[in-house]
Amino acid sequence: MKKSKDAARFPATLDRFEGDLGVVYLGEGEKVKVDIPRRFLPPGVREGARLTVTIEHDEGGTEDTRQRVLKLQQELLKKNQP
Repeated sequence: MKKSKDAARFPATLDRFEGDLGVVYLGEGEKVKVDIPRRFLPPGVREGARLTVTIEHDEGGTEDTRQRVLKLQQELLKKNQP
């Protein structure tokens, strides 16, 4: 697995389709199975295709989520006060 400050990249293989899901095995040993909706796979990809998966940390999105959850928690606390 290759890692950079902003992303992790690793190989994957599209084993097969089961309905609208692609069965994808992650990593070199291909022991981790993940079902991915077909709409998230590259257009025209076929069974047996070698893929590269990239996962990036969205720091801005993380902060937005944290703020949204904090606001919801505060609203719940207000509702439960006498």
